[in-house]
Amino acid sequence: MRLLILIIFSLSISCKSNQTKKEEIQKADCSVFNDKYIEYLMADKRDSALYYIDKAIFCDPKDEFFKTEKIKLFLKYGNYSDAVEFAKKLSNDETPTYKMLYGILLLKQNNNVQADIVLDEAYTLLSKKTKLYDEGNSSLHFYRLGLDYYFKGKDYSLEMVEKYRENYTKEHDAQLADYIENLITNEFSKDVLYKLYNIED
Repeated sequence: MRLLILIIFSLSISCKSNQTKKEEIQKADCSVFNDKYIEYLMADKRDSALYYIDKAIFCDPKDEFFKTEKIKLFLKYGNYSDAVEFAKKLSNDETPTYKMLYGILLLKQNNNVQADIVLDEAYTLLSKKTKLYDEGNSSLHFYRLGLDYYFKGKDYSLEMVEKYRENYTKEHDAQLADYIENLITNEFSKDVLYKLYNIED
């Protein structure tokens, strides 16, 4: 019986190890497509860049970076309608950062009524997912603070920055708080939202 338990335990570890290796190999394979995407992007060859970023997304559908890069590619060439359509598709899975990006792109197109509806939905999702003392979700604080400013004003958002900062222990999180505080202090709320996603004004 003890031998059987040891065998099962060993098999379990082996399976997990093999799964991890498969994921690492897959990510390595997908990075090849990303490298080609960057190569063609730098060469200003839009269609080839789009082809390879689509290959990267297909290779690793869970990777948010590749999807965000596709939107940036659309924006680089002024294809806002394609960017909005793709962001809308991504936002359907209730991921708050995608929904927020979709709302910001609507805002960029001066579709203010629909933008506010979508951004409010993103704000609700972010509020549920962010907790004041949860450093594990600190990257989401960054986006929530932008929407704090947009919906509740500068003073409120700066107060929230301080509340988050009081509980940060990691240097990266402290730097993030400094960055968003500087943006909120010196920029209009719409501009802060654009800069959170590196969208040009």
